[in-house]
Amino acid sequence: MKNFCYPFRLTLLLFVVISTEISAGTPENELNIFRKLSGKLQSVKTIAYHYTREFTYPAEDYHSKSEGEMYVDFSKDNDLAGFRYQYRDETGLSVFNNTELFETSEEDRTIHIKNKVVLADFEGLSALYNSIITIRNILPAVISDQSMVKQVKDTLIGKKQYYLLNFQTQDRYPDYLGKRFKLTTEKITFYHKIIIDRKSFLPVSYIQLKRGSRDVNRTDFSHMVLNPAEPKENSWYYSTYLKEYKEKKKNR
Repeated sequence: MKNFCYPFRLTLLLFVVISTEISAGTPENELNIFRKLSGKLQSVKTIAYHYTREFTYPAEDYHSKSEGEMYVDFSKDNDLAGFRYQYRDETGLSVFNNTELFETSEEDRTIHIKNKVVLADFEGLSALYNSIITIRNILPAVISDQSMVKQVKDTLIGKKQYYLLNFQTQDRYPDYLGKRFKLTTEKITFYHKIIIDRKSFLPVSYIQLKRGSRDVNRTDFSHMVLNPAEPKENSWYYSTYLKEYKEKKKNR
């Protein structure tokens, strides 16, 4: 793999997160912050945001960053997975409309369509990794697990103060949907850090670290809009794109 410069922004953020933490109160008060975040996310009906996903593995000399625009609808009638979404980045478009899951590729101008969707089909989808959906779904389990180490701090990033929610998992980590924890094949302690805007009480970052490792998995959420304008109705259906993209595969 090609050499890269360890991102200064990421290094600075981690330094700030680790070095400027200040206790935010008693354990029960801290747990209430987790509950408040969970309640806030559960109340969201529709949301749009700019999504950035960044992996940094210094020991492997590896760094990867991708970003795009996400729209999520948590309406009750989206009962298959609890949501529908549209995500667009430079590689193409990914859409789940509560019935079908399809993705377009700008590289070869193809469209892949999945008709019989099951929850396992969402694993590996870039737009869902440690996303707002993940956090929204995993928080009730984090809150209810009395054996899980949890803590809330205050942290400064730049000159702005945020809440920093910390929780640890041993030999397990959230799946893409946050519906369950997946087990590791070796002993690993994961440190999860969710940075919360104190005004909107919405997440701005989710950082995942491992004990004894400099590896960092990070997702950022910016330009958040609650109850944004809905995408055009025909944008939810793969038939709209068949004139532009050649169908690659269809599973019925």
